[in-house]
Amino acid sequence: MKILLFGATGMVGSRIATELRDRGHEVTGISRKGPVKGDVHDTAALAEGHDAIVSAIAPPRDGSDPEPPFLAAYRALVDGARASGCGG
Repeated sequence: MKILLFGATGMVGSRIATELRDRGHEVTGISRKGPVKGDVHDTAALAEGHDAIVSAIAPPRDGSDPEPPFLAAYRALVDGARASGCGG
């Protein structure tokens, strides 16, 4: 299975990536720092050719209200997944 993973270089995301690869899946890891740079607002373009999308993104940790940006990010991810047809 070809899986698109957002937040792949974070604490949780890196562990998810390792587990998926250990189970024989092909993982495209997306993060702000690379190796493949992108964010959830690019989901439709990035998801092309993938069978599933996994997200390990976290809300902001800068003391600001996490709800608006976190919800916006997940709405963008869901909308992009729908637009790409990934998993559907």
